[in-house]
Amino acid sequence: MRRRFSKEEKLAAIQRLENGEPIKLNPEMVRRWRVEWHKYGANAFSGYGNPRRPTPPKTEPVVFRLKPAEYDRLLASVRSSDAGSLSEFARRHLFEPHPEPRQIEQKIAELTRVVKHLTRILAKT
Repeated sequence: MRRRFSKEEKLAAIQRLENGEPIKLNPEMVRRWRVEWHKYGANAFSGYGNPRRPTPPKTEPVVFRLKPAEYDRLLASVRSSDAGSLSEFARRHLFEPHPEPRQIEQKIAELTRVVKHLTRILAKT
């Protein structure tokens, strides 16, 4: 019959192995436990058949209605972006910070100065 070790026993064995202390267990088994601990952290040693990774948070559907032209515009925007899905596109535009109009104006002014400078340099050559 196989011996069963609790999570605490496995962690103690891993700690002893990492501290260079002698262990009375199969070192290869403890190394496997160590790999699992470093890979899954607190979710390691969850038990046979139980998932190690935490279940992702559930999402809630949101429904809003668009006119056909609005929907076409939305799909065109999603396709032209690097978003993998409509949901990802919507999340980005709802929750990620967007630059303030003043910041955009400052960037445009800076780019305009650089282009004018480059134009003067090219005109001299």
